[in-house]
Amino acid sequence: MDHRTPRTDDAVDIREIAQGEFSAVAELAVRLLSADRDELAALYAATPFALRAAFASGQPIGVAYARIDGEKYAPLAGLAVIPERRRSGIARRLLEGLEHTVFVERNYRGSTFWCPRDPAMEGLLVSAGYDVFNLEIEAGADIEVREEEVRRLGGMIARRKGDSAALQFHLRAYDPERYDHLGRCYHATRSRLRFSKVNTRLLMTDDEALAFLRAIESGEVTLISRWGDPAAQNGPFPYDASNGWEIWVFNDVGEWDYVDEIRAPDGRYTGFDQSLAIEHYEPSPEVIERAYGFPAGAG
Repeated sequence: MDHRTPRTDDAVDIREIAQGEFSAVAELAVRLLSADRDELAALYAATPFALRAAFASGQPIGVAYARIDGEKYAPLAGLAVIPERRRSGIARRLLEGLEHTVFVERNYRGSTFWCPRDPAMEGLLVSAGYDVFNLEIEAGADIEVREEEVRRLGGMIARRKGDSAALQFHLRAYDPERYDHLGRCYHATRSRLRFSKVNTRLLMTDDEALAFLRAIESGEVTLISRWGDPAAQNGPFPYDASNGWEIWVFNDVGEWDYVDEIRAPDGRYTGFDQSLAIEHYEPSPEVIERAYGFPAGAG
């Protein structure tokens, strides 16, 4: 993959689109991305900020848009530039502009994108700080060595069945040099890769989260269950904390499993998917019963 810095085209205007420009931008999205025009019209009507375009001489030459998922996430749904204007930094500027809107201006937690196997697009997403999923090391004699290599590169093991089975994993925040190495050693398990990026502005630190959990352990902070007795529940189980925070514990049919999410009053959060410290946290059986209200021995 060629990671040379592309030339930039400062004459291109990249912005949210005006109502009168929708038709031309939609036609471009249909042509470049096989987008559904009706779905795009519904998206634009509901969340016009989630659609951006690049214009040159008044004509759209690139498009980027996100499908807003409730109040938390803004998955990237499409990003493309006409062939004759590629490798000029337009796609990067479209992506950066859309991210500024959803991350900075509107505080969405993150974005995902199912990307077809396109080396140029993959390279752009990697260099923009997206994590990549659906990678796999083939089963074989060197799988232990490869597993150690994945961990050294900051990879997270997703699934492994048996000593000789293929190893599925994803990588977080790796740079282009690591990506080149990745391409030589590993392959994708599907025809598309799932890329994901977290809005780090909203993440609390591990120290803050662990201090909160220790305060629950000591009794300094107490919890009130929103849904009553956890014994007969299943899935993420919410509590309101006496300090104004919120915590969700994954309830495995009446058993305390793990901390799913912690949220501060200012909207900052962390959880199992964002922090290894939280992923590995487990209170004592006494705390699980006293503070969280699970039956004795349900941890």
